[in-house]
Amino acid sequence: MIRFACRCGQTYDVANEMAGGDLQCTKCGLLNTVPTLTEVGQIDLDGGYKIDADAPTGTPSPERLATLHRAFTRNTTTTDGNEIDNRVTPEELAMAGDEIPLADDTLANARPRYDPISGELIRPLELAPRDVPRADEIPMAKPALTYAANTPRATTLTGAAALLTSPGSLAVLGIMFLLHVFMQGVMLVSLMFIFLAVFCLPFVFGVLGHFANVIDEIGPRDMDELPRPFRDLQLSEDLWLPFVHTVSAFGFAFGPAILIYKYVHLPEAAMIGVYAIALGIGALLLPALAITTSTSGTMLNLRPDRVWGVIKAGGASYVFLAIVGIVAMVFYFVGQAGVFLWLATKPGVGGYALWLRPVFSYPVLCLGIFLMHLFAWQCGLYYREHHAGFNWVYQRHVRLNKREDIAVKLARRPRRVQAQEPRPVARPTARDARW
Repeated sequence: MIRFACRCGQTYDVANEMAGGDLQCTKCGLLNTVPTLTEVGQIDLDGGYKIDADAPTGTPSPERLATLHRAFTRNTTTTDGNEIDNRVTPEELAMAGDEIPLADDTLANARPRYDPISGELIRPLELAPRDVPRADEIPMAKPALTYAANTPRATTLTGAAALLTSPGSLAVLGIMFLLHVFMQGVMLVSLMFIFLAVFCLPFVFGVLGHFANVIDEIGPRDMDELPRPFRDLQLSEDLWLPFVHTVSAFGFAFGPAILIYKYVHLPEAAMIGVYAIALGIGALLLPALAITTSTSGTMLNLRPDRVWGVIKAGGASYVFLAIVGIVAMVFYFVGQAGVFLWLATKPGVGGYALWLRPVFSYPVLCLGIFLMHLFAWQCGLYYREHHAGFNWVYQRHVRLNKREDIAVKLARRPRRVQAQEPRPVARPTARDARW
């Protein structure tokens, strides 16, 4: 039996099997830990631990009180108001000796150590001695990832032409050539069967809109590679809107020349001169119109003064860009017309003309596709270099001061005029008459 007492004085006799367990006092409700057999002799009947040494009796000496006050008090000053000096005194150093006694490492290592949670014995790990290898003998890990080299930046016409001859760009150019041939075949069939023209529209949108996508990728998006044909196949952003941008640029550039050719009737020599001038002006305006429609985001920037701002920002470099565009359009449209006419006509008595034969028209079309991509690339580079000088609208947020902001908001706020009801007129009463 184990006999122990709670702190409230209630005693209990329990079996030896409950040693180390918990028992709740029936008198005060305190949860007590049942002492083990080795602790029973150290606990009094009142629940306290036995103390072998007798407590000091009598009045303590003043030196002892001062030492206890200095060691255990929380005050930083004495009763006299002097600051307590907690530094080690020379007497304490002399009592400690010259050397600080260290713990016996042998005895400490000989004691078994147990895990405080699981109680398992902790055994030391024995490490096998080995020689330290030299630095050249240590195997070095190879890189797990191979990062792509930095793409060279194209800032000139020759640099853009060099990037267009890379494997990825040549793959895009080859796909575009096949799309042109397929589109021409579908257009030829659609001339005989009108309902097949609907199937040709997506290819027309993708092929013509591709050049606007090139300007957008090289210019605002700051890329140095050709986009995929049809890009991400999004109907609005990758097919319809780029097609509208390309057709709008060519329409505003060469629309006046077409109208002059159709509706203006002049002598043949004068007609040729006027038509040539209209075509030349359109060819000079085409780069600015293509950059504006593809990158500005709004048709409001097609106003003549804003288009002139695009031309003025580049100066001589814009003239060079226009020359590249004229050369590219000549080869592109000659190749297109030659292939289409060869597919649509029959040979006469003397056979096909040289520029209508596939052996001539297809290489010219390939060169025209390459030059049109080079022209679109140069338009993107022109945007990179000079877009800060374009006098476009809706390109950046212009912050006004607080007073101007309030004035703008008040000017935009609609005024509400409320009809005021007439105030009722007070009628004199009998009391007012008396007064």
